[in-house]
Amino acid sequence: MGGSLALNKGKVTSTTNVLYNSDGGYKLKKDGDYSRVYGNRVWNLKENLHYKLNDQIKLTGRAGYFFRERDSQATSKDRYRSFNGGIKGNYDINEKNSLELAYAFDQYDKSNFLTETKSDVRDYSNVQNSLRGLYNYTLDERAILTLGGDYMRDYLMSYQFKDNGSYQQHVADVFAQFDWTPVERFNTIAGLRYDYFSDNHISRVSPKLSMMYKLGNYSLRGSYAGGFRAPTLKEKYMVFDMASIFMIYGNPDLKSKSSHNFSASGEYTRKYYNVSLMGYYNLVDNRITTAWSQDLKGMLYINTDHIKNYGVGCQCFGQIPL
Repeated sequence: MGGSLALNKGKVTSTTNVLYNSDGGYKLKKDGDYSRVYGNRVWNLKENLHYKLNDQIKLTGRAGYFFRERDSQATSKDRYRSFNGGIKGNYDINEKNSLELAYAFDQYDKSNFLTETKSDVRDYSNVQNSLRGLYNYTLDERAILTLGGDYMRDYLMSYQFKDNGSYQQHVADVFAQFDWTPVERFNTIAGLRYDYFSDNHISRVSPKLSMMYKLGNYSLRGSYAGGFRAPTLKEKYMVFDMASIFMIYGNPDLKSKSSHNFSASGEYTRKYYNVSLMGYYNLVDNRITTAWSQDLKGMLYINTDHIKNYGVGCQCFGQIPL
């Protein structure tokens, strides 16, 4: 069951949603490793708030809470909680300039509620605090410059770490993008991004460039993008018993995955028909995956050797007019 409430008064608009769901458990007809399905209860609450200060400044707020309790055993219950919220401000400075600032909070927890002692034992918690800034400048109808940056504090405590340990890191990035249409038939988008991860002081600059040219019924596209992904805290520090079958170990010496991605395509469209030919070529370094470690007698996160991926494809579409 649930309900929603919407209010609109002057400059303020509010929307509230509440949902509750409950499922009873039941016993399966045949006994076995899993002979009973346990019940659970779910609460889900969301709030969105909009405030228009004037024609130039708009504020948006949001908040949410999620709770699920599952009767996993006769003496304990699994609990899952999520808290999230944020505030965002948009400022249209003038016809050419606009600014956006935002803050977001997100927390996800897991715990075991012991019915005999009435204690709630938390064994997983991921808390993220994020800031974002975005600035757009319209030079003219054919050119737009976008500048921005993000910051996040990432905290993780997990039963998948040794002794239920915890780790945290700070993540930051800045980026710029220029969207330019010098002539009606030609468009290009160029971008540059810098990422930084405080754990092991990992950083990377990633460029991108895409172009499109149209001539009559033909469209030609080409692009290049540099890819980057730093290893996660789990991939670096995990020590986890996988259902007593095998262990999974993190690797603090993991390197960041990087890639160079090229693509090109041609498209022909006429009335009810469309034909596209496309191809891609990707170079990947230090892909992150898992492999069996004979020394550890378990699965270990590792970096793979240099990988090349490439391919071509063709698509044809047609429509019969009525």
